[in-house]
Amino acid sequence: MKKTKKMRDNSELNLDKFLTEPCEIDEELYWYIADATGASYQNDWLIQWWEAARDNSDWVPMYDTCLDMWNKYYYLGVLPAFKTEEE
Repeated sequence: MKKTKKMRDNSELNLDKFLTEPCEIDEELYWYIADATGASYQNDWLIQWWEAARDNSDWVPMYDTCLDMWNKYYYLGVLPAFKTEEE
């Protein structure tokens, strides 16, 4: 089921409680996330925010991640950083 900004507002949940698994999101929620979260990394198609967790074996920073793929928007879950230190 696609999650929307309106659903999130009505739920009164923080994003980390509302977006608990990979799912499609609406454009309004995607741009809300881009504007409101203080993205750790953002380009034309990807947003990563909040250092959500660390992989215990290698201490790799992990981030909540959203994707814009041809005007369809997705919350992908908690993933390693897409930006490397060299970038």
